[in-house]
Amino acid sequence: MKSIFFNIVINHFKILFPFFVTHFFGFAEIAYNVYVYEMLRVCVRGFSEGKSEASKQSNSHWFSTK
Repeated sequence: MKSIFFNIVINHFKILFPFFVTHFFGFAEIAYNVYVYEMLRVCVRGFSEGKSEASKQSNSHWFSTK
């Protein structure tokens, strides 16, 4: 009885294992892409805000000297 049950479990594992692996790595890849996208979005937003602050300071200095 144990060997029959064991064979059934092993056969199901062989069938379902690739399915679980592909779904797990697919989810991991999506999560990584979301993380990278968020980090890039924060960096770009910080860069553009810094650029506008620099232009404000530059413009205010330029207007004050004229």
